[in-house]
Order: sequence, then C-alpha cells, then structure tokens
Amino acid sequence: MLAGARNCAPLMQSLGTHGVSMIGLLWFDPDKTKTLPEKIGEAVAFYTAKYGGHPNTCIVNPATLGDQAPAIEGVTVKASKQVMPNHYFVGVDNEN
Repeated sequence: MLAGARNCAPLMQSLGTHGVSMIGLLWFDPDKTKTLPEKIGEAVAFYTAKYGGHPNTCIVNPATLGDQAPAIEGVTVKASKQVMPNHYFVGVDNEN
C-alpha cells in the first residue's frame, strides 16, 4: 500500500457553478504543522504514484486557500465551498 493511502478516495465530482467536471482523488490532511504547498504536494505525489499521470488541478475549500493560491508547478489551485476544509481534490481538468 502506498504511504498515505488511508487519507484518500477516488472521486468523480462536478463542482456546479465552477464548471469543473473531473475525475480525481480526494486527499485529507488535517496536519496543522504542514504548509498548504506541502499538503498539496503530497496529494499530487500520491496521485502520480497511484495513477501514473500528473494532475493539473487541485481544488480546496476557500478557508483552506486563504487570500492567495500557492504556486505549485503544473497545478492550478482553485477554491470551492463544495470541498470540505482539510480536503484536497486533485485531478485532471481537461479545460485547465
């Protein structure tokens, strides 16, 4: 089993008004000692190891995102209230 496997679930999600429809992985990380880029980086690394591809989108709760999206190479970070705090929805958005 890959490290962190208990923190995720495969998911197909359509995020309503944002027009995002993608298949991805929902990652959960409540660790307050990690930065947002670290958490997203771990979710991206797990996705890549599990599925062999690289996600281009990460959707997080607006409260998790704060005022500015972190710069993560190859990944656009977006906010949606449909994603619960401490959850990171990573996947491939074909419109991104």
